[in-house]
Amino acid sequence: MYASIDKVCTRIEKTLRRHKDKIKTHRKKNNVKSSDFGVDNTSEERD
Repeated sequence: MYASIDKVCTRIEKTLRRHKDKIKTHRKKNNVKSSDFGVDNTSEERD
């Protein structure tokens, strides 16, 4: 019985780790900065 509980825990940990990695890589792909579009906000004049 304890062996089967350990297997289930291992499988759940593996699934959660995969899900977390999937979310991280998905966020990195969609991370777009304004500098990627050639927009330069540093040259604005302020009065």
